[in-house]
Amino acid sequence: MPAGEIDLIMVDRGACVFVEVRLRTHPGFGDGADSIDVEKRRRIIAAARHFLAMHPEHASRTCRFDVVSVSKRHNRAHYRWIKDAFQ
Repeated sequence: MPAGEIDLIMVDRGACVFVEVRLRTHPGFGDGADSIDVEKRRRIIAAARHFLAMHPEHASRTCRFDVVSVSKRHNRAHYRWIKDAFQ
């Protein structure tokens, strides 16, 4: 997409959900959600607007931005799903 990319686009209970998946392999840098700054949010929102413009059948849906944060601790993956993360 010209505005950026979206990792996953889903429909949940009628809402269009744009999901950003972030991985952090070193715990000293925080988890993946910590890496989403204002500029990254702006790019995700712009990509979502582009998607909705290209797929008008979804334009009337409520939209939500979720983050799936993946971190690695003790050689195991840990997942945290943050619903409505941009609120």
